Formats: sequence, C-alpha cells, structure tokens
Amino acid sequence: MRCRALVAIVLAPLLVGCASTGAVRGTVSLPVTAEKTAQTPAGLHAQAAPQVAEVVVYVQETPAEKNSSKKAPAPASRVIAQTEHRFVPSVVPIEVGTRVAFENRDRVYHSVFSVSQAKKFDLAMYAPGKRSKDVTFDHTGQVDLFCSLDASMAGYVLVLPHRFFVQPDAQGGFKIPGLPPGHYTIKAWHPRFGTASSKVDVERGGTATTQLKIPPP
Repeated sequence: MRCRALVAIVLAPLLVGCASTGAVRGTVSLPVTAEKTAQTPAGLHAQAAPQVAEVVVYVQETPAEKNSSKKAPAPASRVIAQTEHRFVPSVVPIEVGTRVAFENRDRVYHSVFSVSQAKKFDLAMYAPGKRSKDVTFDHTGQVDLFCSLDASMAGYVLVLPHRFFVQPDAQGGFKIPGLPPGHYTIKAWHPRFGTASSKVDVERGGTATTQLKIPPP
C-alpha cells in the first residue's frame, strides 16, 4: 500500500503536466515533382532526390510555456557527418543557441562553410576521421551548408526560436507534443520546395490534427 502511495506521489506531477498541455498530429507531403527534382537552389551538382523526412514541421509562434520564469536548459549539441560526399543528415532543425560539430567520415579532407545571413562561418580543412570545432548557431533562420573542397555537397540547418519542431517519418507522419493550449500556425518547410502552413487550436489534454501539402516551387 505504501509503495502505491509513493508511485502516485511521483507520477502525479507528470500526469498533471501531460493534462495541462496538448499536441498536434498530422501528415505532410511533398509535391509529386519532388521525385524528379534533384538540383539544389544554388545550381550545384545533383543531390539525392528529396525525401519527406527532410521536411521540418514547427510551430510559428513561440508557445508561452508554464513556469517560463525558470531558466530553460541549454539546447543539446548536434553532429552533422560528411559521409560519401554528403551531409548526413542533409536537413537539420535546431533550437537557437545549439552547438553543431561537423564530423568527416570520408577518406578525403572537407572544409565546411556558410555565407548565410543567419550564420556565416568557415571551418577550414579538417582531415578524414576528424571532427571540426563547434559552431554555435545564435540567430534564427535558414543556414545553407557547403564544402569548399567539394562543390557537389549541400546541406541545410534551420534555426528555430524554440523546441517545438519535429521531422516526419518516411510516410510523412508527425506529432508535436507538449504545447500549451492556444491557437497556432503549423508550418512545414523544405529547403528546395518552400513552406506550407495551417491553423490549429490546441486544447488542454487534446490532440489537434492537420494535413500539410507543400506546393511545387
């Protein structure tokens, strides 16, 4: 009996937290022409055919989280690999302030750089099997990644102001949990095809649903 009471005490705050927020669940799809399009916006060498799992689904508004006066934990660091002359993952969503390192898993040197307004950097050359120094992405926006030693490589980082984002599964399904009740604009972004959006109302303890279709460019 005492054990049951202890379990109830431990789980109570978790259950209250879950009940006080809601979620958004849905699907996202790319245009049919995406399967035939493999060229980067910058006109570089052909890249792999776009995949729906590259899409980033996020909340446009920054949710007013409960107990927002508390200092939020620092975003987790990320690693983007260079494998077979490609960035892996090729599209990476992160929260502003996240540190990212680039790991060379090829047998040649790489030299990652970006001239995007949201983040400009140049890591110079680093050898096979080595990891670059960390890059801190301290401004929101799209950051295009390139390699000065391999013009066929292109990748993307989307820096967002909060943690409410996700990438869909291979079938386009996604879920964004932990949203405070409210009215939100849900956006689906792909670096080559642009953005689709929809409006949803999230209720306490409920799950709003939506479908997002990214139009052809």
